[in-house]
Amino acid sequence: MAKRTINMEAYNISTKIRKLKEPSETEEIICMDMLNYSNSFFNIPHRDHPSFVDFEDDLEEAKKKVKDFIDASERSGYKIIGFIDKAISTEETFGKWKMRRMNELICGRKNIMANMSLFLGSIFQSFGVTVHFSTVDCDDTIAAFALHLKGNVLSRDCDFFRYYTQSSKDPFCIF
Repeated sequence: MAKRTINMEAYNISTKIRKLKEPSETEEIICMDMLNYSNSFFNIPHRDHPSFVDFEDDLEEAKKKVKDFIDASERSGYKIIGFIDKAISTEETFGKWKMRRMNELICGRKNIMANMSLFLGSIFQSFGVTVHFSTVDCDDTIAAFALHLKGNVLSRDCDFFRYYTQSSKDPFCIF
């Protein structure tokens, strides 16, 4: 991956960042790449092992899991800021997405909840978490928010290993 330097001027997000409530002295910020964790809150069957999931039960269970996650974060001194981006950003990703949708049409079964990202974001919002929705990949935005707010990034992919700042000796810390 190419090394990137974050240039805060390049992102027109400073007004959004300033509008956020300042964290308390003991509170740390976590900028969360939420779609990476959707299967931690929803029962998403693996595409190779399809199973029936009751939508209403799964939604209620997801609400409980999200509330538990937020409560645990707050008790640990962390404030979550959520980001939900466009899941399809490259031609390769779009090709895979299209192939999966075609297979679902052929076999007549969809293994994930439609509009799951909207449900996930709305559940977090219902518990007071700020969630930013984007129509494009927002890794740069997440990194810029974390840098500006002196926060951390919570993600399950390696996209954030490419970011450095001008004052960085190491590009990242892994917890």
